[in-house]
Amino acid sequence: MLSSITSYSQIGWINYNQSNSPLPENSVRTITFGKDSTAWIGTDFGLAKLKDTTWTVYYSFNTAGGLPNDAVRALTIDTNNVKWIGTLLGGLTRYDDTTWTSRNTLNSPLPDDYVRDVKFDATGNTWIATTNGLVRIDSTQTWTIYNIANSSFQSDNIAHIFIDPDNNNKIIGTVNGGLTIINDTINTTYTIANSGIADNSLLDIDKDTNGNYWIASPSNGLVVKIAPAGWLSLNPTSSGLQTSGLTCLEIIANGDIWIGSVDSGIIRKSGTIFNAWNTSNSPLTDNYIQCIAFAPDGKLWMGTQTSGVFVMDITLITTAQTNFSYNAFNVYPNPVIDNLQVRTTFKNNVHFNLQDMAGREQNVSIKKSSTGYYILNMATLSQGFYLLNVMDDFGNRFSKKIIKVM
Repeated sequence: MLSSITSYSQIGWINYNQSNSPLPENSVRTITFGKDSTAWIGTDFGLAKLKDTTWTVYYSFNTAGGLPNDAVRALTIDTNNVKWIGTLLGGLTRYDDTTWTSRNTLNSPLPDDYVRDVKFDATGNTWIATTNGLVRIDSTQTWTIYNIANSSFQSDNIAHIFIDPDNNNKIIGTVNGGLTIINDTINTTYTIANSGIADNSLLDIDKDTNGNYWIASPSNGLVVKIAPAGWLSLNPTSSGLQTSGLTCLEIIANGDIWIGSVDSGIIRKSGTIFNAWNTSNSPLTDNYIQCIAFAPDGKLWMGTQTSGVFVMDITLITTAQTNFSYNAFNVYPNPVIDNLQVRTTFKNNVHFNLQDMAGREQNVSIKKSSTGYYILNMATLSQGFYLLNVMDDFGNRFSKKIIKVM
């Protein structure tokens, strides 16, 4: 049987990368949104702004007196719509859409020029996470530095700041120093040595409606500080979580927790069920999710390590996409020179769509063998990367990145 590949829309997904947009770098570290829904995207080489369909890219060399370093690590927008930008080597920059103002180790008490997070509490304090301590700047512009030497901190490498909206406590995740909670009078640090916490490195934090803190750990999955006391660890051994390597998370209004991982794509925890969207079952072309953010319209934006930004409309994505065994879809050989074999356990009509990395559909022929697998003739295609999507009439789908060689 000979036929052309039937195209279909990748419903619910958008990808912005260097090949199809002005995005300055495919390694995306942080994403946030302004009051007007403008997306601000921090990459390893430049800061991008996307307003509707218009892109603006800021580099250290095109913002006179502005962006001090092109490696952006933190983005926060305050109530006055001022952008606060943390960089890898240039400290902290404040941008009000007209003027750039930078603070670094040379012109301020900032203890390190690597700024990983910036947050604002309910009493007007600015909190800055660096790799050499936590900074508080109060309303009188007085600076206070918290570190191992003068507080209960067990690490000066601050990874994340969460401001509790219910009590204004500062919940601080560190690298190799556990979790520190700061209130108006005292600070308390929890580590593996003195509590039931499962990991001393904690990269992102959010709070559910029951008062529990949910924490993304890079080596032990989800760490939960249960209110009013107690700890819980969810990992592949103790739960259905697909991986122990987590990078970020966010809890949405319905209680679902969306989680970025280092090797399993984007994961949703809904009740006790974990579903993952990754390179094997979705349009994602990178399983390393470095950051996530929900846009004002409810869409989930994901920054990847090598493939730019993916936008996922979670209202259009069905759970069924994650319920198939990976054995239901296999390709061979990959890399491929000419004929690609595709084996699928889909029993109803099977449709194929092949795209290059710029999203352009490729016309190739396909035939079905007597034993039931499909053969795609890719001999005429140029060398490079392609995305193969396989879908049946019920909307079940798998995707796989294909490498074409000569």
